[in-house]
Amino acid sequence: MNKLDILNKHEALINKLSYTNKVYGYDKEDLQQEFRMILLDCVDKFDDKRGIKFSTYFVKSCNNKVRKLRVKEKDEHHASLNVKLGNEDGQEFLDLVEDEVVNPMEYVIGVELNDDIMSELDKLPYGFYSKMYLLYGVSQKEIANIEGTDRFMVNRRHNNNIKLLREKFGN
Repeated sequence: MNKLDILNKHEALINKLSYTNKVYGYDKEDLQQEFRMILLDCVDKFDDKRGIKFSTYFVKSCNNKVRKLRVKEKDEHHASLNVKLGNEDGQEFLDLVEDEVVNPMEYVIGVELNDDIMSELDKLPYGFYSKMYLLYGVSQKEIANIEGTDRFMVNRRHNNNIKLLREKFGN
């Protein structure tokens, strides 16, 4: 039996698995494609001397893949390629984005970012946490890993920095 026949024979099982397993960022067709690739891999690796049916081996392999994707989804999010960027009125995504960009630091502190604020931030004991987080987009978890502390401590120090800046600059 060639691989195309095997794919056709197991298509119903692939459909069932894609409906019963949900992974963030993967729609039904994405999961079906993953499961088809697993099926082709299982055809090459299956050993009938082990005493299990091929379908059992295939389903176990699919469940392992779903488990790995769910662990991976905690660290990063995938976007489906089937999503259309725009709305029903025919506007494209870039038409919906405004031209004015607001600096996250200005938004959080409530005043326009200037040299006084930056120099004050440099004077704070953990001012670089807020700079890395708001100006450079480094996550609090990444800062915690770099500094050898936990994210809650980074969050507490960042919030304290923002509080001190708001008090000093009047917001």
